Amino acid sequence: MNSYKQTFDFCQIQDGQCLSFHHHLRNGDKVIESVCKEIKDQRIKDLHFAPSSIFPSYISMVDLIKHKQITNIHTNYINGPVAKIVSEGYLDGKIIMNTHGGRARVIESGELHIDVAFLACPTVDKKGNGSGAIGPNACGTLGYAIPDLYYAKKVILVTDHVVEHLEDYQFDSAYVDGVLVVDSIGDAEGIVSGTT
Repeated sequence: MNSYKQTFDFCQIQDGQCLSFHHHLRNGDKVIESVCKEIKDQRIKDLHFAPSSIFPSYISMVDLIKHKQITNIHTNYINGPVAKIVSEGYLDGKIIMNTHGGRARVIESGELHIDVAFLACPTVDKKGNGSGAIGPNACGTLGYAIPDLYYAKKVILVTDHVVEHLEDYQFDSAYVDGVLVVDSIGDAEGIVSGTT
């Protein structure tokens, strides 16, 4: 796939669903911002967002919360403008916070049901295997996203770097439903930020 619109159509994203993301790109992440733009453009409402953490660069979530396009959040950590808007009472539903291990447990148990996982992936091979260790926006191993990979109803790897073959990878293509190739998944300078 080569556009977020095409990916939304493929996944049949609609009102009320749960979308998940990982936070390995931290303040360098462009995937959440791009997904938020597509949600706004398609006027999808009442979404449950489940990023493993929320960083200050996730600005686009603010408008979606204000307009009730995001109504529930499940995360481990929250900081910046999204934390401020939630603390001011704009979130229509609930925010649930877990430890990193607790998040894995609620996904595995089915307590947190993920419809579509958008997993930023610095390198993907032509079979659909993914690695965070190499590529122009390498961020390291992608361990926090393994529960999303295994248990989401649909899994989309979002990448800006495709190679012929990966010997070592964290994301096994057996669990991947599609690959979205974009110009950039993020800014490598912003990856070394936040809690690192």
